[in-house]
Order: sequence, then structure tokens, then C-alpha cells
Amino acid sequence: MKNIKNIFITGAQFGNKGAQSLLFSTICQLKKVYPDAEFYYYPIDNSEKYNKKLYKFHIVGKTSYSQKYEDSVIFRLLLNFCGIFAKIFKKDKAIKRTRELHNTIKNMDLMVDVSGYQLGSKWSYKINNRFLHWIENAKRYNIPVVLMPQSFGPFDYGSNQKKMDKRIRKTLEKVDLIYAREDEGAKLLREKYGLKQVRQCCDLVLQNDKECDLSMIYYDVPENKIINLKTKNNVAIIPNFQTVEHGNSESVLLAYEELINQLTEWGKNVVIFRHSKDLELCKKIYNQIKIRKEQVQLIEREFECTEYSEFVNQFDYIAASRFHAVLHAYQQGVPCLVLGWSVKYMELAKLFNQEQYVIDITNQKDNKNLMECLFKLESNYLQEKETIIKLAQKLPKHKCVNEIKEYLEQ
Repeated sequence: MKNIKNIFITGAQFGNKGAQSLLFSTICQLKKVYPDAEFYYYPIDNSEKYNKKLYKFHIVGKTSYSQKYEDSVIFRLLLNFCGIFAKIFKKDKAIKRTRELHNTIKNMDLMVDVSGYQLGSKWSYKINNRFLHWIENAKRYNIPVVLMPQSFGPFDYGSNQKKMDKRIRKTLEKVDLIYAREDEGAKLLREKYGLKQVRQCCDLVLQNDKECDLSMIYYDVPENKIINLKTKNNVAIIPNFQTVEHGNSESVLLAYEELINQLTEWGKNVVIFRHSKDLELCKKIYNQIKIRKEQVQLIEREFECTEYSEFVNQFDYIAASRFHAVLHAYQQGVPCLVLGWSVKYMELAKLFNQEQYVIDITNQKDNKNLMECLFKLESNYLQEKETIIKLAQKLPKHKCVNEIKEYLEQ
């Protein structure tokens, strides 16, 4: 039986509030089965932006040397012997941080990846490469690796197909447990790459038995600063810049304009805000509103993931394109018009019997189907709220962490 004292977490960032909530949920749930474990978090955004004094987990970052340092023994030896030159060229801090990350990885008892979606041909080679590299680094030192519930695929790499297929198969074969959020991703991994250790399970945030205990995260738990809306009949608009990148920007903006015009015609008060790095898109949507603009509010401040869960309760329903914005809304029993761009949105909605309210906003010739969904949701949102609450109670709690503990104790 392996003694788990040090756990390394990859795949998250705080710029994306879904990723932040995945990190917090992972730590809180793993703490219940490994109460004495130390957590080491490698953020995929800039580690220097984090205030390390706030958090009970350790934050580690890489340098421009880090990957070569892991890959090459010769480079490691050269860097370790160039201390005097490093001071001359003012690189000694970078070399020190490079060694720190290397020593951290070597001393881990478990690595878990909490990426929401990073392995697939919809993403750049850089993103795919970073994802695979962390697994390869851990397996150099025989560290157990678990991929927490996330999306996978498609795997259509064009001219790099053979090269990527070979690397993905070789790397993922070494992973101890792979959790796919969607049936489609699980099927792809099993059939295309012959992986036997793939399990299908809902998002880790949905496996929380209650709100995450933030005293496990912070030394001093910050107070949530919730905006209390003074209006009723509220509907939220939460966009995602990915819909613009994967679709036609003009048609996406037009879709939002039509939605908001219809909502305000019904007397709804519309609040536009971001769940992640979508402020510019929020501003574009707000600025194009020409009629009944007094019923539309733009909130520019950034919410913490814990603040969002409380804030979303003030809405009749939301129209959202961020996966975890939808997920947290469902957790609170708030119905959603899901403006998605990949299969993960449909499979999330199916968990709550809400697939009739999912539209691929990047692939609309006109907005007829979108408006039909909106009319249906407006008519049924009170009944849908009851359905969502009932089905949320049936989701498995702590399923992944309990299975990880059982697997590692074999």
C-alpha cells in the first residue's frame, strides 16, 4: 500500500473560474481521504501572479529551462555546474526555480491532472504537448498519475496524425486512471488507443457533497462579496470567447442581440457578466444593445468561483456558454439555455434532463432554433428547476477520490 503524503496537481488556472473550482474541489475531496497530504499546485498560467501567502497549498512554477531540465540528463548536469556564470548573467533565480520544480516532481506520491479540456485537436499543439509532458515527467519517476474527469478529443491531427497517435497512446498507456466526463471521450480513448483504464464519470465539482470547505484552501478565508440585484425577473448572459473563435463572430453577436431583445420585451432584467476571461465579449454584447437598454446591466468585476455559486441564485435562468457556469447553475437548481460549441455541453445537460435547451451557437444559419429554445425555457423554467434539483441529488459523491484510494491501496 502506497503512503500518499505529497500530491502534485496540474491543469488548472485562476483566470478560468471553472478551472479554479476544479482545483478547489480536488483538494477538498482528496483531503478527506488523505488528511495529512501536502498539495503542490502547478498553474498553467503565470505562477508569479499568485499570492503564495494566501493558500495552504504550495504553488510551483516553471522557467524556460524546466522542460529541457526534465528531458535531458546532460542539460541538467550543465545547468547545475554553471552557478558562477548564472550570477554573472543574472539567471541564478531562474536556475534555482528550475531545480525546485524538478525536486518537487521527484518527491511526489501522486499526480492528478484537473484539466477541463486540453487533449484534442481543437487545441493547439502547444496545449496538447504541455498536457502530455506532465504525464511523461511524472512517469520518469514512477509516480502514479490520475486524470480527473475531463473532456477528450477529437483526435484529428492532419499531417501530424501518426506522430500524435503514437505519442498519445504511448503516454496514456502509462496513466493509472483516466476519467472521461463524456461517453464520447471515453469511447474514443478506448477504441482509438486501446486504453483499458478509462472510466466515465461526471465532473468532479458535481461530486462535492456540499460547498467546498474553503478553510482547506485559504489560511484566512476571504468573505464573498456578492452583488445583490435590486430587480426581479432576472436573466443572466454569460458568454465565452471560444464561441467567437470557433464560430462566426457576427452571427454569434447577432444571436445575443436577438436573445436580449426578446428577454427585455418580456420585461426581464438582463445582467451580462463573465465567468472567466470574457470581459471584452461582454462589453461588445452590451454595447450593441439599442432598445430597452435600461433593462440591461453589464457587470465588469471578476467573480471568484465561490461567489458565482451564490450570485447565480438570483436569476430565473441563465443563457451561458461557459461549461462550469452552466454546471454551477445546475448545482444551485438554476435552469440554463446552454449556448455551447462542443459535445461536453450536451452531455452535461443530459445529466439533468436538459438537453432540449442546448444550442451550438457557433453553427447557426439563423436563430430560429435558438429562439424556440428560449421560448420553451421561459414557459417551463419553474418545472425545470424542480427537475434539476431532484437529479442533482442522485449524482455520485466523492466517487473518483474513493476509487483512487481503493486503487492505490491494492
